[in-house]
Amino acid sequence: MTPIATPERPGRSGVEVGFLPVGRLHNLDMLSGLAAVAVLCAHAAILGSSQIAPVVSDVPSLLSHLGSTSVWLFFVISGFVISRPFIGSLLEGGNLPGMRSYARKRASRIYPLYWLSASAALAFVGWRGAGTLAKPAHLLLLHNLVPGRSHKFIAVSWTLTIEMVFYIAVPIGAWLVHRAARRRPVSADSLAGIVLVGWATVIVYLAAVPFAIETQSTRLWLREVFPAVAGMFAPGILLAIAFSAPPTSRIVRVFRRLRDRPTAVLVAAIAFCALGASLASIDLGPPTMATNLAAWDLSRHAYAVGYGLLVTWAAVIPRWSFRGVGVLEYLGDVSYGVYLIHGTLLMIYLGNPGVVPMFGEGGLVVYAVHLAFLAGTTLPLAAISWRWLEEPLVRWARRPSTDRTVAVRV
Repeated sequence: MTPIATPERPGRSGVEVGFLPVGRLHNLDMLSGLAAVAVLCAHAAILGSSQIAPVVSDVPSLLSHLGSTSVWLFFVISGFVISRPFIGSLLEGGNLPGMRSYARKRASRIYPLYWLSASAALAFVGWRGAGTLAKPAHLLLLHNLVPGRSHKFIAVSWTLTIEMVFYIAVPIGAWLVHRAARRRPVSADSLAGIVLVGWATVIVYLAAVPFAIETQSTRLWLREVFPAVAGMFAPGILLAIAFSAPPTSRIVRVFRRLRDRPTAVLVAAIAFCALGASLASIDLGPPTMATNLAAWDLSRHAYAVGYGLLVTWAAVIPRWSFRGVGVLEYLGDVSYGVYLIHGTLLMIYLGNPGVVPMFGEGGLVVYAVHLAFLAGTTLPLAAISWRWLEEPLVRWARRPSTDRTVAVRV
């Protein structure tokens, strides 16, 4: 998720819906803020020419790896937030949410700041070899669909294009299920089964790609295009189903057990993330590159389970309350700006080495200086973006809508 799908904050609390009390979603805001800062901390190493290696061999590289994989946490949160209204409609039957208001909220949340960032990147660096097809794809945040362009231009935007395709896929998938059910209510367990089958299909697909495709560039593209990453949203969608399902559903019973054991859930989340780091560290050498890639892809789904459990833990525990919690909530508000702006600044800094000061290579002190420099230039811009651009657009997008809900004709 990029950190753009922020949970709604209902005014009520303590009302039982599914297995969660409504109103305990503030913690997810704070998780988004922490994840955005973790990605910034991981990427700060690049200013010292220390690329984040996929091999995790010591504690510093492990922390850097975990920071860079925080993007999977964004996808889990997006899976929960974006799918919730559609899940509710499918469980109740009737009409799906109105598409005009949905499109207005999603487009106004992601595009304006991205277009400003893209303008700055173009002014200081340029397109970096983007062809005729790639340029509009980048501007529409669909460049993940163009082979070889996933990490080009503003490198961190590869997650935004996955988000954008997910935003399109959710209403299409909901419409297909709604049509197949003939507008009748769909059981929560059936929806969960569809999600689990889809997730398993993605894992099988990823396991086959490294062995079935010989061309390295095609192989890498097929591993990062949206269908290959769709499984990362699955834990959040399952949580959304449990959130809205009738108490008698099997999925609610499963999540109730998790709710009643928050400490065990947190420990399991850490264990699955550690498993993901271990799988990502497998390196059997060039002759077994396909095996390396398969293990790396499997690590994503270990992280998905781990971060899914982390989001569940954050949702079921009481709202965090400690000194400085307001700072975390604010970081949740500005998390999209932190994520996108730091990536844009990195592109500008690395593309203009003679203009932007670099403070040496390697070492903890050099890293700390680079981190302070990147954070010190990112956070003020993110605060300005939130105050004068993002927050007004969020209020505008949430205004009452006159669009019709989507009915399905059979």
